[in-house]
Amino acid sequence: MKTKGFTFIELMISISIMAVLGVLATAGFSNYNQIQVLQTSSNDIITMLNEAKSRAQSQVKLGTICSDSLKTLTDYRVDISQPKSYSLNVDCQDSGLNNFSDLLETKNLPQNVNFDSTSSPSFSFPVLSGGVEGSSGSGPWTITVSSSDGKTRTITISALGGINAQ
Repeated sequence: MKTKGFTFIELMISISIMAVLGVLATAGFSNYNQIQVLQTSSNDIITMLNEAKSRAQSQVKLGTICSDSLKTLTDYRVDISQPKSYSLNVDCQDSGLNNFSDLLETKNLPQNVNFDSTSSPSFSFPVLSGGVEGSSGSGPWTITVSSSDGKTRTITISALGGINAQ
């Protein structure tokens, strides 16, 4: 008489198949998560660069050290500090041509993400002339952001202020 059910070998094979599929799904999710962290980090840098450009174009100086009517707004600047932080600053001058700078915002990259460079570039968005001035020669400039697993994203900034990511 034959009983209905599964043999021990059939159960072991099905459990093995489920274990392999679980490992593949976990590895795929981990890779996807690392890509998303890197992409989000580079998008945050682009957002700060665009904010500096937008503020410079609109000549907004509210809520900063430059809010004084006797001070002239000169530029908004994004500074990259190795290995993991970047900041938005505003610069101005008074009638005696004394320079003032105010830190508006600082952000840090996530744990496994770094800037892939030994330099600490600075990008200035002048109020009157427009465009971008970089601390390292004439543009275009690149900022490379890399994750600990070797993935990279490159942000390119043109001399006219165009900002692209690849």
